[in-house]
Amino acid sequence: MKSIFFKILFFLITISVLISCTNSEKKAYYPNGVLRCSIPIINELKAGEAYYYDSLGNIESVVNYKNDKYDGYFKEFYPNGQLKTIAFFIDGIRNDTNKTFYSNGKMESILYYKNGKREGRYKHYYESGNPHLLAIFENDKSVYYMELNEKKKVIGVNRINEITCKDSISINDILICKIKVYGLLNDGLKIKISVNEKVDINETVMEIEHINGNATYKWKPIKKGIFYVNCIIHVADDEIYFDNKKVVVY
Repeated sequence: MKSIFFKILFFLITISVLISCTNSEKKAYYPNGVLRCSIPIINELKAGEAYYYDSLGNIESVVNYKNDKYDGYFKEFYPNGQLKTIAFFIDGIRNDTNKTFYSNGKMESILYYKNGKREGRYKHYYESGNPHLLAIFENDKSVYYMELNEKKKVIGVNRINEITCKDSISINDILICKIKVYGLLNDGLKIKISVNEKVDINETVMEIEHINGNATYKWKPIKKGIFYVNCIIHVADDEIYFDNKKVVVY
């Protein structure tokens, strides 16, 4: 009976030693004694949730490892604890949605990755929350971008969004405008057309769902004067002015 007991005890001790040899936690410290990182190790490879800290003890990042590679979420933080970056990896390669934030918690940028390459729409915001840059990536290359200032006015674009129509019409005429939008197709894009006496007055006349980036707008003036046909594109709840056309009604 004692012999069986000692065999079982020896077996349990052996298993415990083997587990302690294969599973461990790697820790490193700053010269001031503050913990720098805590990384789980399995079979001498990083595996599981690891924590990294700054020299004051504030958490800098939380990373998930598998077989010594990033796998799963990756998070970075500001010293105040606010989330700075969140990304996702599969077998060490960036995939899915990547988001960055300002220290006040507002969104800074959002970008999608596919097998380590930028793919689809990229959006960057000013700290105020207004859109700054909209871009389209295909196979890690930018095929479209539009840059805006804080007032949502376009200050740079690599493809022109345009309105074409007559410069002047009679009060009895019908103005036909052709609107062309390059890039930023799909994903809830809407084109809003307005005719205003002043560019900064926003009186929406009609809203049109785009078809392959093209839209047609018809307008019959009810008085003479100088008017501006404005186009506003709506992309995922963002409102961006992209062009206006001056029309004289006589």
